[in-house]
Amino acid sequence: MIRKARISDAENISKIMLNDLINPNPNFTERMIKKFREHAQIGSIKKEFENSDIIILVFEEDNKILGFVVGYKENKVAFLHYVSGLTKNIKLKLIKSFEKKCKYLKLKEIKTDTFEFMENKHIFEKADYKFFKSEDIKPKLKMLWYKKRIR
Repeated sequence: MIRKARISDAENISKIMLNDLINPNPNFTERMIKKFREHAQIGSIKKEFENSDIIILVFEEDNKILGFVVGYKENKVAFLHYVSGLTKNIKLKLIKSFEKKCKYLKLKEIKTDTFEFMENKHIFEKADYKFFKSEDIKPKLKMLWYKKRIR
């Protein structure tokens, strides 16, 4: 079941994020990984719930959080900031639910980014997100930007 996240889900969201960072790609700098880990702490997650523009959904099965998606609305655009799930299928379901929530909120477009070597690149492409720009963060580290019109 996919539902709106509650502040009580912060601990599970933090665990998922920290698990994602156990074996980071070597193209990330230590400084970047440190910042990612700081952002993944329970206190940081709880603070995100204070943002009135946040959209956080969780995938729950048998009372266990198996994935989540988080984004922010800004004017008529949503920025999908992070999606993580136990399987690719869970991630796709979370993205589709995020899109439905954005449509309900009358948003017109979703933008997201990922790194060229990450699994989410292929998941966004499978979900019909269109590549529109890339940024060189450092040598061997390119961020790719995708967007999708909401219909």
